[in-house]
Amino acid sequence: MSTVTCLGPASLTDTSSFYLTVAGTAVATAATLAVLRAALWPVPPRLVQSPLRTVLPKLSKHEITGLAYGPGSFPGARDVETPYGSIRVYEWGPLTGEKVVLVHGISTPCMTLSKLAYSLVEEKGCRVLMFDLFGRGFSDNPSDLPHDARLYTTQILMALASSPHLSWMGPQAFKLVGYSLGGGIAVHFAATFPHLISSLVLLAPAGLIRPESFGRLTRAIFTSGLVPPPLLERLASRKLREPIQADGRRRVSSTGNTTPTPAPTPASSSSSVVHVIGRVNGHANGHPNGSVNSYVNGNVKGHANGNVKGHANGHLNGHANGKPNGIINGTANGHHHHHHHHLSNGHPLPHASSDPTITVQEQVSRAVHWQLDHHPGFVPAFLSCIRHGPLLSEHAAWARLAAVRAPGTTAVILGSDDDLIDLEEYEQDALPLLGGKEHVRWRVIRGGAHDFPMSHARETLREMYEAWGWE
Repeated sequence: MSTVTCLGPASLTDTSSFYLTVAGTAVATAATLAVLRAALWPVPPRLVQSPLRTVLPKLSKHEITGLAYGPGSFPGARDVETPYGSIRVYEWGPLTGEKVVLVHGISTPCMTLSKLAYSLVEEKGCRVLMFDLFGRGFSDNPSDLPHDARLYTTQILMALASSPHLSWMGPQAFKLVGYSLGGGIAVHFAATFPHLISSLVLLAPAGLIRPESFGRLTRAIFTSGLVPPPLLERLASRKLREPIQADGRRRVSSTGNTTPTPAPTPASSSSSVVHVIGRVNGHANGHPNGSVNSYVNGNVKGHANGNVKGHANGHLNGHANGKPNGIINGTANGHHHHHHHHLSNGHPLPHASSDPTITVQEQVSRAVHWQLDHHPGFVPAFLSCIRHGPLLSEHAAWARLAAVRAPGTTAVILGSDDDLIDLEEYEQDALPLLGGKEHVRWRVIRGGAHDFPMSHARETLREMYEAWGWE
C-alpha cells in the first residue's frame, strides 16, 4: 500500500497546512526583521550638508554676525567642493611667510585653534591654513564613509591642493600642528607624507589612549556596531549638551584612590569623548579605583576641541537672550558690537559675544550646541570618530614616525593635568615608539589640562617657537 494511501487525504491536508504555516511564519519573521533593521540600522545618506547650505540661507545678516561660529570667523575663507562634500578652509597671512597647517579636535570647528593661528600670523609672519574637519562647522559629512585616518588624511591633501594663491606641496613645504584628534590625524599624515612636512607638532595628541581606560562594556556599546546608531546618536546628543566640570583632574586621596577634582564652573570644550562614553579613572599613579569620569568630546579632561563643557550663562542649545537657532545675540543696549571676546593674550575667538562675562570656553560650548542643533552630520561624525578614528592603539603609525622623521623634527607637547591624554601613560607608550627624547622633543605644560592650547596658549606658542628655532 502506498504512503499516500496510508496517510489519507486528511493527513496530507494537515501536513500541507503545517508547512504553509511554517513558511508563512518564516516570511513574516524575515519581513519584520528587515523592517526593524531598516529602522534601527538605517543606511546612512551619502552626504549630509553643513549649515552653510541648510541654515545660513534662512538667516538675516544680523543673525549671521551673531553666530557663535560664523562663516566669516577667519580671514581667507573658501569652500572647497570635493568628492566627499564641501570643506570649509581658511588661509591667511603673508604669502612669503613660513607655512603652517593646523588640525583641530573631535567636537568643535577649527575655532579652538584661533589663538595659535592669529599669533603665528601676527607675531611670526606665517601663512596659516586651517579647515573644519568633515562633519564639523561648515564642512559637510560624507556619512557613508568611516571617519578614520584615511578619510582625514585625504581631507588634508584636498585642503592643501585647494589653495589658489600658492603651492603647499613639495619638499619640506609646511609645518604641521595637530591637536587632540587632530594630533592623531597628523601622525598618520606625517607617517604617510614625511617629505611634505618640515616639522611636526603634536598637542595633546590622540592615538595612544589605552582602550582599557574606557572599560569593555563602554567600548562594546560605542564601537561594536551592535547598538542601533539612532539610539547612540540620541545618547551622544544628550551627553554633549550636559555641562562638564571645569577641571576633571584626578587627585589621589589619602586612601590612595583617585577621585575627580570638583569644579562646578562651566569650562572648556573638549572633554567630549570622555563625557559621552566615560573614562575609567584608575590609572593615575597606579591606583585603580574603577570610577568613571564623564567627558564629552572624544578627549578627556577639558579637551579644547571637541569638548562641550558647560552651558554659557545657563543658556542651553545656544539660546542667548531668548534668541533661537543657536544664535548668540551679541547686542548690548540694542546695539550690535563687532568686537571679539579676547583670550588672555588679546587674541579672540571668532564672533564672540560682547558680554565680557562670557568666557572663551562658554563660547566654544555654544558653538558645539549650535552644531548639535543645526549640523545633522555632526553627531554621526563624532560617533564615527569614536569607532573608527585614530584615538586608541595607533602604535604602528606612531612607530613609523621614528623611521621617517629626522631627529628633532617632531615635538610632542602635553598638559600635566590632562585626564584624557595621561602623561605617564604617554611617556611609557609613545616616547619609546618615537625613538626616545634624543629623537623627539618632549615638553609638558605645567598646570595644563586637555584644553591647554587655549588656556595656556602663550606657553604652547613658546614651546612651538623653540621647537622651530624661533626663540
